[in-house]
Amino acid sequence: MPALPLPLDGMASKLYQLSWAENFDGAKIEQKLRSLTVADLESDTLSKYDWVFYLPPVNAFKRVEDDVHAGGKA
Repeated sequence: MPALPLPLDGMASKLYQLSWAENFDGAKIEQKLRSLTVADLESDTLSKYDWVFYLPPVNAFKRVEDDVHAGGKA
């Protein structure tokens, strides 16, 4: 599966968009979350999208498939 469309509701949508804007850089996201205000969450800046296309990591399905074939022992 190359992409999985997922609906984003409420806070999940805003947090995902915040992470996306920071290129999913953990340190940048943490810094942004520390300074996040209610006004930031209520602004239109983080409410442009209702859906996201999740792109699993390369070979993600292969690892799951290998684990299933190994009986969950991988």
